[in-house]
Amino acid sequence: MKALKTTVLIATLTLVASTGFAAAHSTKQIDRNQALQFEKIEDARLRGDLTKREYRQLLEEQNRIADLERAAKADGRVTGREVRELKSAQSEARENISSEEQDGQKAWLRRFLYKTR
Repeated sequence: MKALKTTVLIATLTLVASTGFAAAHSTKQIDRNQALQFEKIEDARLRGDLTKREYRQLLEEQNRIADLERAAKADGRVTGREVRELKSAQSEARENISSEEQDGQKAWLRRFLYKTR
């Protein structure tokens, strides 16, 4: 009888633990997008497509997204709602990066110093 209770307890705990892992969302895609956005910002800065102010603003936006991700991961689980919020913030950041790159404002000295790789 005791062995049966132990087996049922272990099975129940395994089921509960596995559903917890299944409910948590992966943030690999979010991390990958974050890295690509940082790289795109840095490339635009080196080309002279961003002024100092634009560069600072875009980095602050990336830091806010990183803070959102850190807060989402704080409890050990990232819910679907948190993933949607992060993806929405990254989408907005992507649009901001593109618009700042293409707005025609140039960093005065960088545009003369940029060399193609």
